[in-house]
Amino acid sequence: TWENYSGYLGRNVLPILQEKCWSCHSSRIKEPDAGLLLDTPQNILNGNEYGPVISKSDAKNSILIERIEMDPNKRGIMPPKGKGEPCSPEEIEIIKDWINQGAQFKDWIGYKKPKVEYQAKNQKNNSVLSAFSYGKNPDNPKLNLNPMPEYRMTVMQSYAKSKSEQIDKFVNDLRKINNIPSPKIINDKIFLRRAYLGIVGRIPTVKESMKFLSSNKKNKRSLLIDELLNSEGYVSNWFHFWADLLKVDSTKRNITASVYYAEWIKQALRSNMPYDLLVKNLITATGMPHQNGATGWIASDENMRPDHMANTVQAFLGFIIECWQLHTSCMQLCDVTMSVPSVCIMLGVWHRGWLTGTS
Repeated sequence: TWENYSGYLGRNVLPILQEKCWSCHSSRIKEPDAGLLLDTPQNILNGNEYGPVISKSDAKNSILIERIEMDPNKRGIMPPKGKGEPCSPEEIEIIKDWINQGAQFKDWIGYKKPKVEYQAKNQKNNSVLSAFSYGKNPDNPKLNLNPMPEYRMTVMQSYAKSKSEQIDKFVNDLRKINNIPSPKIINDKIFLRRAYLGIVGRIPTVKESMKFLSSNKKNKRSLLIDELLNSEGYVSNWFHFWADLLKVDSTKRNITASVYYAEWIKQALRSNMPYDLLVKNLITATGMPHQNGATGWIASDENMRPDHMANTVQAFLGFIIECWQLHTSCMQLCDVTMSVPSVCIMLGVWHRGWLTGTS
């Protein structure tokens, strides 16, 4: 650094460049003004795309001198107005003398960013959201989150074949009844495109296409499906579907719940959690968001019990009870005070104090 350089350059010239020039013309900033850098010998000699800014041994014809000698009220002066005080006459003379003497740099190699020793972060008061960002240590043992098991369902080939034959028979019978001709088996190119779009939500790359189309394996289609189902692309694609159905966006007012809820859904997809278990975990979830991300489903309708019940029924049972909440039933047999308790009983949820107003 220039502080350690004892020559004329280090004692006189570099302090001026640092104070007057480096705030706008240094590699320390993202976009140097006019693309000009003045913090290394090579940069100073190169100038910018318009040419050199100094002429060795000729300060009079150097653009750098022209700019620092300009009227402070004129456009183009260096440093610009608002970026520092103009160079004093004494400072200008120092720069001139240095250029007229050949602009010697000697052993100065340029600005080096000093190495700063930062103190270790105090992690005692970390939020729960930072638990995944910092390693364990005596002050921050990290959250002890319950790991989600993997649900690897083993299905016998004969069983899977019998079920697929039942589906094929059902579809073929329906075609015969409606006089719909059976379609031809699609070729590998069409299958490849449909598999990628349906499972991971995108078309295959050229490399992926060539790998599949050039394969001679008889079961390459089933192998491709297994590969895509075990990829992060499957998790990312189908997360958007489930995030919409399970109202992940509705927890935005509680950012902690939203983060852990979204991650819980992704982990459920990765682990191949059965649907019945997924629903059970969501509607019976207890604990804090960082302990159990499934609590995000309840948090999506926080403090709105009737709305939460309506959304639960619509999402998992497939029918709407909003009108039932506001009006008498379609048969005019019960009023709104009976609607929600009836649904609670049907779902097996213990509903306390709805009629009395207690909780």
